[in-house]
Amino acid sequence: MGRTLFDQYASGCAVREPVRALDGVLDGLLPEEAEFYSYLLTQERGRLEQEFVPAEQVSRAIRTWLAADG
Repeated sequence: MGRTLFDQYASGCAVREPVRALDGVLDGLLPEEAEFYSYLLTQERGRLEQEFVPAEQVSRAIRTWLAADG
């Protein structure tokens, strides 16, 4: 998930992250992934589960990710 998709659904569907994996950016993330993770850390409600996003958008994101990893 990227920031655009998160921001599209966050106002009505995002929830608080009860336990954060890390308070800092993980090594090995691409720059845009690190930027998005940092952004999520600044949000009061920085967690958005896939079930809150329409299935077609989730499928499209996964297909895009798989094609890029190819």
